[in-house]
Amino acid sequence: MKFARLFLIVSIVSVILAGCQTAPNSNASQITLPAATEAPAENEAYPQPAPAETGETESNTNSSQAVSVYPELKDGDEVDWNKAVGIILTGQVTQVLQTHDLKVFLTLKDGRTLVSTEPVIDELMGIIDYCGDPCKGTRIATE
Repeated sequence: MKFARLFLIVSIVSVILAGCQTAPNSNASQITLPAATEAPAENEAYPQPAPAETGETESNTNSSQAVSVYPELKDGDEVDWNKAVGIILTGQVTQVLQTHDLKVFLTLKDGRTLVSTEPVIDELMGIIDYCGDPCKGTRIATE
């Protein structure tokens, strides 16, 4: 009798706890950056764009000259946040400006300015920190 009661209680608690877990394929928009001490995973949250995406070729990836990142984008274009993060992580951004209304202005090394909207305030700061050496000279301005 005691065993049946204990089994029933454990079963109920298990069902309740299972209902509290998030679904593995949920469409959550929250993005988690790895801690600074962790090695980036193969499937990292903000992968570096491949050389083909940045307009680079194998012959000029180690060159010190500025390469036009995302040549299809024009000065003043608005880009989605994930593309903005990819551009930041290439190290081709010289300055970022973050406003209170979540607008982010990226000034590229080639002089173009792009606009994006970050999902939460100050996520930009985490991206710059995560970027490390490629972004160490990036000027940051906030409103």
